[in-house]
Amino acid sequence: MSGSGRDTQKWLARFKPEATRHLAELARGLQQLDLQTLRKPVNLKATFQEIAQVNPELRELYRLVHTLKGSAGMVGQAEIAGLAESIEKELANALFDPACFDEALRPKLLGLTDQITEKVRQIGQD
Repeated sequence: MSGSGRDTQKWLARFKPEATRHLAELARGLQQLDLQTLRKPVNLKATFQEIAQVNPELRELYRLVHTLKGSAGMVGQAEIAGLAESIEKELANALFDPACFDEALRPKLLGLTDQITEKVRQIGQD
C-alpha cells in the first residue's frame, strides 16, 4: 500500500468512530427534540449566530451534522457529506423558522441519519 493509501486508511480509521459518536448524538437529539419548546427568532435580520442562540437544541444538532459533513468531505466520503448536507439544510431552515420542523420532518431526518450510519459502518469492510 502506498504512503497516501496508508494515510487515507489512517484518517478513515479516525473518522469512523468520531462519525459514529456524532450520528448517535444526532439521532438521540432528533428523537428527543421537543417541538413545542422551539421558539421563532424575533429578528429575522439577525445573524445566523444570533438566531442559533434562540434554539440551542437545534443549534447543537446543526453543529453535529455540520462537523460530520466537513469531516466526511475531508476524508473523501462524498456520499456521506452529501447526505449530511441534506440534514444540515433542513436544520438551518428550522433555525430561521422553527415551524419548518414538524413531525413529518423528524422521520425524514432520522432516515437520513440511518443512511449515513450504515455508510459509516461499511467503511473499511470492502
